[in-house]
Amino acid sequence: MTGRSPSLVISLDFELRWGVHDSQGPDVDAYRSNLEGTPDAVARMLELFVEHDVHATWATVGALACEDWDD
Repeated sequence: MTGRSPSLVISLDFELRWGVHDSQGPDVDAYRSNLEGTPDAVARMLELFVEHDVHATWATVGALACEDWDD
């Protein structure tokens, strides 16, 4: 035994619309309220992670940095 405590790794991937397109289809309104709640959910998770000293990795779709569909 090395004396280390067990570890838990949390990896979060926020694809937003890309993550539900296959299950929700092209109708963005069917899932809109969940997608629009993402920023608040992420902020709350960050608060909890800091409060409980939880380390997490984050991923996002690169297209979220685009200004428009042509970008």
